[in-house]
Amino acid sequence: MTGHKGKNTPGLRMQYVLMLSVLMLAAAFQAAAAVDTSQYSMELMWEFQPDSDGITCADISPDTTKIAAAGGSYVYMLGRDGGIIWEKNTDERINDIATAIDGRYTVFVTQNGYVYRFNNEGTRVFMKAISGSTLIATAITEDGKTEFAGADFFPVYMLDADGNLVWKQGFSGVLKGMAASDSGDVVAAINGDGSLFAYYKTGSPRWSKSHNYKTTCVDVSANGAVIAVGLDNGDVIRYDADSGEEIFRDNLPFVPSSVSLSERGADMAVSGENSATVYYYSVDFRNFEPITVKTGSFVKSVKLSKSANNMAVVSTAGKLSYYYRYSPNFVQPTASVTPVPKVSVQANVLEIESEPKGAQVLIDNKIVGITPLTLTDVAEGQHTLLIRLQGYQDWERQFSLGGGSNVKIAAELIPLQQDEFPWIPVIIGIIAVIAVVAYIIWRRNRVDYNYLF
Repeated sequence: MTGHKGKNTPGLRMQYVLMLSVLMLAAAFQAAAAVDTSQYSMELMWEFQPDSDGITCADISPDTTKIAAAGGSYVYMLGRDGGIIWEKNTDERINDIATAIDGRYTVFVTQNGYVYRFNNEGTRVFMKAISGSTLIATAITEDGKTEFAGADFFPVYMLDADGNLVWKQGFSGVLKGMAASDSGDVVAAINGDGSLFAYYKTGSPRWSKSHNYKTTCVDVSANGAVIAVGLDNGDVIRYDADSGEEIFRDNLPFVPSSVSLSERGADMAVSGENSATVYYYSVDFRNFEPITVKTGSFVKSVKLSKSANNMAVVSTAGKLSYYYRYSPNFVQPTASVTPVPKVSVQANVLEIESEPKGAQVLIDNKIVGITPLTLTDVAEGQHTLLIRLQGYQDWERQFSLGGGSNVKIAAELIPLQQDEFPWIPVIIGIIAVIAVVAYIIWRRNRVDYNYLF
């Protein structure tokens, strides 16, 4: 008597084992990573809307200490608390503005084809006509030594610190947008026909792309690694600036009208035509899930800081709104760990510092700025001060203000305890893989005695 022996396919069986093993390990590591997933939100710090013409464009300095804004013929230099440092009337309609580190130089372009450069005191360095047509876009290097300007018809210009023309590069179609990296080594421009052009600092072409849809907006990451472009089908594509290869593609529920990248291009803010929503994408969100910021009116443009912790939003109503990114999942220290002493002092000037710097400051649950910060408009009486920074414990104190003296509060922030690596799900996954492999090996090597008779 003989039994029927089935077909033995060890190669296929081992493929199943390998596939199952990989899936189990991936699930284990995903479970481990999911234990500590950060969540963020954008909170409004302040808003600025001048009595004259409303704001139409804005830029954040690379170190986030200054915010340059323009509206109508007026240009404003603001501090990180939203206060005006200086303002000027140019008697020309301003179309775009950019500022260098710490606001040392600010450039803007006008409807009549002029390029302006101002220093950090608001003094004009030069004013030059470089185009017979309207200038619609500008950019400046981090050190302020080089600037770029784009005209609606024909070229992109590069100027030195004295306003001398270094090169100009033309292309077919009408310029729709232009951007440059902090070093100026990567320059990108788009026309209204769906084309994207990338250039070196020398003006020579890097590469170009043609799309089946019209291009609507463009930006370059500060480090020059990524170029982002928006299309009128709702796509926003991020390209590798060196190779021109597509890195990532997002599809939005509106036509993107403004896009802004963080320093490395991993974080991205996008606004859309006839939309009051800004979509903010971050690598801190699993699968690049965005958070949204509702502005209350249609958004004209958006600008993200290099660190991605700050965002300037200009609305069609002429208002500049400044946001700060923070994590709501901070661990609130208990009174036994962080006591809350009451400081009774008489003061009308309040200075707040933190170590490290750049922490968010709230007084009576209202965001008032980021450290270091000096306030002169805090009302007399009892107040609650809260200082928070991603990765650190919240720092909270009670204080009271009177009048006649200056008060300085310094906060030494304590890092959060980092969770240990969650070995349990990883170990379980490894054990499961070993068990599956052992079972398959046993199945392959065992003797079925039914086949012997």
